[in-house]
Amino acid sequence: MSRDDKSRRPGIIAAILTLDARRSLLDSVSPRYPVVYAHHLTLAFRPAEATYEKYAAFLGKPCLIRVMEEVWDGQGQAVRVSIETAGAESNCPHITVSCVDSVAPKYSQKLLANAAASSRPLSLQLGAVICFMTFREWDKRFSPQPSKTSPPSPPKT
Repeated sequence: MSRDDKSRRPGIIAAILTLDARRSLLDSVSPRYPVVYAHHLTLAFRPAEATYEKYAAFLGKPCLIRVMEEVWDGQGQAVRVSIETAGAESNCPHITVSCVDSVAPKYSQKLLANAAASSRPLSLQLGAVICFMTFREWDKRFSPQPSKTSPPSPPKT
């Protein structure tokens, strides 16, 4: 582990969809693949202290996510989004909806950069809460869910 890794927080800052927002997303965008996610927009992964401090004022607060487009190919499905909270940003704002079994959700970043991927425009607003979760908390709450199971519940605020 490098010195830089030690100065990072072991977790994720994300906008976690409310249960109603997740239902709305899944009603509008049917999962195309068996492993369903559709629960968050990552804002910072293993954030440096300065990044964590930037988001600290937003933690536990509601935000609005605008869904603009569904994108998919033979391996994954995501929606391109923007976050409507001042100061909150993401390099490749998206919510991974579903993937095939052998594909990790981070594949969505490549998917959104693929000009050959299929897409369709969407107009949807989703409520979320900005949270920081350690990797252990994240794994307990958001392990991949086959589409036939019930969705994970959002964190308490």
